[in-house]
Amino acid sequence: MVAATSRKSAAALMELTHYELMTYGLLANDEDEKVALASPGAVFFRKGLARTFKWVLLRPAPVGMPTNKPTAQQLIAAERVRQVEVEGWTNDHDDRQGAEVLELAAVSYRDAAGPDSAPHTQWPWDPQWWKPRSRQENLVRAGAIYQAAADTAERAGDYARRDSLLGHVASCSIVLDSILASVEQSEG
Repeated sequence: MVAATSRKSAAALMELTHYELMTYGLLANDEDEKVALASPGAVFFRKGLARTFKWVLLRPAPVGMPTNKPTAQQLIAAERVRQVEVEGWTNDHDDRQGAEVLELAAVSYRDAAGPDSAPHTQWPWDPQWWKPRSRQENLVRAGAIYQAAADTAERAGDYARRDSLLGHVASCSIVLDSILASVEQSEG
C-alpha cells in the first residue's frame, strides 16, 4: 500500500468508499487507516497471515513527495519494489522466467476484473500463484509485472519488445488513473 493524503484517498486504497470508512469504521481497522494516512508516498506491505498480519514500512516517502494522492505510476512503481524486496522476484528470477512468460502473467492480471476472476487461459504458472484482488490492485500488479518484463527484455537486448511492454505499463497506468479519478469524483 502507498500511503495517501486524505481519508478519501485512504478509503480508496482500502477498497472502501469514504462513507463506509467514516460510518462503519470497523470495516477498516485502526492500523489500516493509520498506514493509509501515513506520509504520502511511503510504501507498506502486509507481513504475516490473514487476520494476524502487521503493516511494515518497506520504503519511506521520497523527499519532496507532493502531498496529493499517489498516481497510478507511483502505485505501479511501489508494487514493483514490493515484488522485488518482499517477494524476492529479483532480476535473476525474472531473467530465468523470460519476458514472454512475465508478459503472459501481466496480461492475466490486466484482464482480471476482481478477486473472483479465473486465471487467463495462458496463465504461465501453477494455479496456486493466481491471486487476483480488486480491479485496481490487478491493474497495479499487471503494470508492475509488465515493467519487470520490459526490464528483462532490455537486459536481453530485445529493445522492440521492451518498448512494447513499456507501452503496456503506460496503458495500465492510464486505465488505473481513470478508475481512481472516477472513484474520487463519485465520492467528492
